[in-house]
Amino acid sequence: LTPLIPEDAARALIRALKAHGKRIMVHCWGGPSLDWCAEEGVDTVEHGVFMTGPQAAALARKGIALIPTCCVYRLLAEEPALFGVGPDFQAHAQRACEGQRKAVAHALREGVVIGYGTDFYSDPALAPYARHELDVLMEYGLSEEQALAAGTSVARRILGL
Repeated sequence: LTPLIPEDAARALIRALKAHGKRIMVHCWGGPSLDWCAEEGVDTVEHGVFMTGPQAAALARKGIALIPTCCVYRLLAEEPALFGVGPDFQAHAQRACEGQRKAVAHALREGVVIGYGTDFYSDPALAPYARHELDVLMEYGLSEEQALAAGTSVARRILGL
């Protein structure tokens, strides 16, 4: 949750990209950097693992979508051999799953737009697991209709299509 770049640099980068008409997606687990992203009005937040209720409310107010990518953390926690990770990283993924369940609940309660994403792009062997994102989203509180929309009509809107 500790930002990897200074606040002034993050804000300046977001502002510069916006000034050039770029859409901005930020991979962020939470903490102060999520506050900066909400305040500056990025387009999407990927992960949001430890997003708080007030942060979810800020995303909803600004119309910033959340792409939770829940399934990848579930697989890391439950099937670490798929990724070749050890017990320390598996424990890290388990904490992420617990946090993400809460973050998705905050997002639903506050009316944040939730989109579908997997983070499975990096390994073709993970492609068969992509559909499980829908299952995890529903387990975390989305209705079947909301989960399906996250990957179809909502995704189109997030992408500006």
